[in-house]
Amino acid sequence: MLPTVGIVKVLYDRLKQYPVQALVVDPVMVSTSGDVLAGPSILDTFRDQLLPMADIVTPNLKEASTLLGGIKMQTVSDMRSAAKSIYSMGPRNVLVKGGDLPASSDAVDIFFDGLEFYELRSARIQTQNCHGTGCTLASCIAAELAKGSQMLPAVRVNRVSWTKGF
Repeated sequence: MLPTVGIVKVLYDRLKQYPVQALVVDPVMVSTSGDVLAGPSILDTFRDQLLPMADIVTPNLKEASTLLGGIKMQTVSDMRSAAKSIYSMGPRNVLVKGGDLPASSDAVDIFFDGLEFYELRSARIQTQNCHGTGCTLASCIAAELAKGSQMLPAVRVNRVSWTKGF
C-alpha cells in the first residue's frame, strides 16, 4: 500500500535507479468491501509515475473506477473499456478483477495486453473472509514472472491455483 505522494515518489525514484525484471502494480486504494485505503492526492502521482513503469496493473472494480475518475462498472463490457482506458495510462498489461461484478454469477477478470482481451471466469466463492485476495493474486503473478513465465500464463496459472485454495 502506498498511502502518500511522498512514498509513491520514493518508490518511483528507486525503480528508475534500480530497474526490476517485472513490475506488478496492485493499486491498493479501495478494498473490495469499499474501504478507502489511500487518499485521492496520490492518484495523479500514481497514474503519471508508477503506471507507465508497470508490466501489469491489477485493479479491482473499485480501484479501476477510482483510476478512471469514478466510472461505474456493471458489465464485462464495462470492464473491457476500463482495461483499455487504464492501458492507455502506460502499463504493458492490465488485469481488471471483477470478483464482485454485480451482473455476473461468476468471478470474471479481464486481462488486456494491448492487443487482445482475455476473459477469465471461475465460480464465485461466497465468503465473508476474503480480505487481501487481490494482494495475494498480484504476489502470485509476480512470483510466476520471477520464475520466467510469460504474462498471460502467469496470470492464468495463478488465478486457477489461487481459487483452489478457497
